[in-house]
Amino acid sequence: MKRLLSLLLFAATSLCVLILAMGQDFTSLKDKAENAVKSRRPDWTIKSKHEKDKEVFYNWNSRQDGATLLIFQRDSKQEAVERMQLTIKFLSVGPGRKRSDLGEEAYSWKNERSGFAGVRFRKGNVYVDLAASSEEMAEDLAKDLSTFIKKN
Repeated sequence: MKRLLSLLLFAATSLCVLILAMGQDFTSLKDKAENAVKSRRPDWTIKSKHEKDKEVFYNWNSRQDGATLLIFQRDSKQEAVERMQLTIKFLSVGPGRKRSDLGEEAYSWKNERSGFAGVRFRKGNVYVDLAASSEEMAEDLAKDLSTFIKKN
């Protein structure tokens, strides 16, 4: 009986540690993303930030420009695949130009009129969708974010 109780206690403790570690990974990813934007554009302020379980949406801006960023992380790669497919399904112009440099699936796009550009990519169990007021900013942020995501 004591042995069974010890095993159950060990399993419960291990599960709690695993859950905390997973949560810290998302928190770390979020913090790194915020810091990357702040370091590149200290004049930008967060206009809005919406956060729920392992998902965050940011809207930064200044007087002239800005960016939006969605980070979606789940426990499985399949959930991230489904989230990306759902987003692409509702785009009237398609996902953009296919890429192979940011993760397992990636696309970029640019609006020639406004200059706004974006990158969406999936790496493991994380899906990222960002848009910025310039193609250069979108590319730089996407590359930074990609390096922060640990492939699982």
